[in-house]
Amino acid sequence: MNAPGPSSATAPEAPAAAPAGGDLRAAERRSRSRLERAIETAALDRLRLIAVGVTAALAVIAVVVALTAGLPDALYYHGLMLLFVASVWGQYALARRRGLVRWHSYAFAAFNFALMAFALGWPNPLSEMARHPNADQLMLRFGNFVYFFVLLAALALTFSPALVLWGGVCGAAAWSGLHLWVALQPGTIVEIHPEDADGVRAVIDRFLDPAHMDVGIWVQEVAALLITSGLLALAVQGSRDLVMRQAALERRGAALARYVPASVAERMAESDEPFLEDRAPPAAVLFTDVVGFTGWAEERPPEAVMRLLRGVHALVAEEVFRAGGVLDKFIGDGAMATFGVAPGRVGEGGLDADAAARRALACAEGVLARAAEFNAGRAARGEDVVRLSVGVHFGPVLVGDVGGAGRMELSVVGDTVNVASRLEALTRPLGAGAAASDAVMQAAGGPPEGWRERGRRVLAGRHGGVVVWTLDHRPDDPARPDAGAVPD
Repeated sequence: MNAPGPSSATAPEAPAAAPAGGDLRAAERRSRSRLERAIETAALDRLRLIAVGVTAALAVIAVVVALTAGLPDALYYHGLMLLFVASVWGQYALARRRGLVRWHSYAFAAFNFALMAFALGWPNPLSEMARHPNADQLMLRFGNFVYFFVLLAALALTFSPALVLWGGVCGAAAWSGLHLWVALQPGTIVEIHPEDADGVRAVIDRFLDPAHMDVGIWVQEVAALLITSGLLALAVQGSRDLVMRQAALERRGAALARYVPASVAERMAESDEPFLEDRAPPAAVLFTDVVGFTGWAEERPPEAVMRLLRGVHALVAEEVFRAGGVLDKFIGDGAMATFGVAPGRVGEGGLDADAAARRALACAEGVLARAAEFNAGRAARGEDVVRLSVGVHFGPVLVGDVGGAGRMELSVVGDTVNVASRLEALTRPLGAGAAASDAVMQAAGGPPEGWRERGRRVLAGRHGGVVVWTLDHRPDDPARPDAGAVPD
């Protein structure tokens, strides 16, 4: 691959900023729609969770009823509880067999609340109270209305605000229907609000009358159920929104992690603003290339070329990330990476100069080591080996956003980028695997073991010379120059 000229050695093709204006809103709508579908897809799992939860709750209630009502009275309620269990598991079985149908959930919710009203309002035929002339009115006095909230809580597990509201309406309608039925029974004393004209004693006497039904208490119960269902619906909607925001954040971070280290991707994903301020930190820039790739690819089918590129790009990306660098972009068969300009929030810097330089040199060594392993595997399979070359330089760069409102990218430009590209090209006449400038060696606190100085060299397109250090290919690399496997 030919080294890029001064005008093209720019810019990391960092993940594009989200489209602006209408495009951004459309992208957000599409993303939200996908997440909504994902939530609906998981509805079957939630139905099973609800069935398990309701079964466990009813098992506890069954014990409580057995202790409070005693036997044989409790057997009647245990039978009704089995109907509830059959209902929730029947809904789950129906969804598994015939698929999820939205109206099924609403129909089962209405049935469960109607069954609950029947269980709480119809006198237990096994009890003595069932034979009392005012048994219907007395059933409203035991405080059993609280069990409606158990059904409402179960609906919250569906992650559907509409279904929670529907449950509240069904519960209110079922409880109101029960009160209306009791009010129409012969002998029922319906009182909207107690009158104390005859004194408190008279009010208490009327309240203690077995045939008495207080409309005010019924209204309060219905209001409490509706208010609770509304609050639960808001909580469920808030949870859905939170899940969607977090899922979008995780997806954004996962996409960014293909380009930058995970820690940097996480910081970038948390920011909704582009990197509006240009920064000029000192940084290390690294270029890689496949020597002789153009001639090799000319005689190979596209499938073989693509397989090779994917393998080379994968090992380069892994080494860049392992060293804590930012993979700015792939350039054909080559790649560009930076160390020390990892973007976070606006105004934050990258690595210290010495750390950035050391990591860039470590990355160069890692790329050559991985290339030896990569080529050994290809040689064992009878495939062509490839020679990788690396160039590293350290110096000031300019980092900032370029592009328009609908498409932006983070760019790194400057002479440092150009020098790193020229150093990579210099590896061919020097017969080396990697070439680095004296500037990066000084920034790193001295050359690592294995690097040797090759004197001052004039790079193509530049007037001033650069002191160059080189690192040879690994001796076990079948593609090293003295093996003659890859033409320059």
